[in-house]
Amino acid sequence: MNTHNSCISLSWLLLYLLPVSESSTVTVHGYIGKSVTLPCRYDARYYGPLHMCWGRGYVPNSGCNNEVLSTDGIRVTYRKSSKYQLQGDLRTGDVSLTIINAQREDYGIYGCRVHIPGWFNDQKNVVKLFLEEAPVTTTETPEFPEQETTTSPTFGKAQSSVST
Repeated sequence: MNTHNSCISLSWLLLYLLPVSESSTVTVHGYIGKSVTLPCRYDARYYGPLHMCWGRGYVPNSGCNNEVLSTDGIRVTYRKSSKYQLQGDLRTGDVSLTIINAQREDYGIYGCRVHIPGWFNDQKNVVKLFLEEAPVTTTETPEFPEQETTTSPTFGKAQSSVST
């Protein structure tokens, strides 16, 4: 076997043995003016607290694009705006991003990266956020004025009076 073939075989073996980063894509639908939560979780019991970040756009090879929030695994270390919150329990690995009072400009793709030690181990989640106008709720007005029935203690007869 010549050296060239040995190098190619070794390269393929290394590629096969390298861990592959976990990646998933989820679609979330929400309403403009309401809070919406983008899911992202990791196994904190197994890994312990891990650095992570949320960004706008797909998850790049390292870090997060247009970062909106990041943690050191214990607390939030960067937040672009107070509208971006982690309302889950970091200790359990719930690093889902909640966008408070979501607006039309919040529509789009978000990426969550959890920095798992080792080469190419990071967990990457892509969330496609779709927002629409919240449904309008109406209350019906009665067609007739409300009527109240009272009893006169003197005569014991029911009387009807119209309230306006």
